[in-house]
Amino acid sequence: MPTPSFSEFANTLFRYCGGGQTTPEFVMTLTNKIMRGQPGRAVGSRYKNPIMEKDTRTLQSYFSGSRQISSKDARVIVGSIEPYKFEEYIREFSEQALAYLEDDLNKLPQMETLDCTLDTAGKCAEIFVAILKDRASSGKKMSGVSDYI
Repeated sequence: MPTPSFSEFANTLFRYCGGGQTTPEFVMTLTNKIMRGQPGRAVGSRYKNPIMEKDTRTLQSYFSGSRQISSKDARVIVGSIEPYKFEEYIREFSEQALAYLEDDLNKLPQMETLDCTLDTAGKCAEIFVAILKDRASSGKKMSGVSDYI
């Protein structure tokens, strides 16, 4: 079965992990939390995380699904991917939030390769990594709600 879209995934997490952030801030948070090191920190005139350089409208489009992250930007993120860092971020939330999140994750399109023995944080990391790798391997730009990041 298909990998969920970034928009589906981000919207699901936002309900429980948004913490008062705007949707563009949340998109930056998600991509920063999956990358090793300090991706939100500027190195010279550029950021390690290419998403940090996008304008608010673009970030809102990623969240809504009307636009996707370029395969080039996804490849940069995948090159610095750190799933355990993302798991730690997810584990910061309350047990109740994680239980509700688990229920909502089960409503997303299910990946055939998803390890069902993982805890909620592990599943979130595995899904996010799959979404990013899928997008990074795509050589063409597409738009639409069902597209992957």
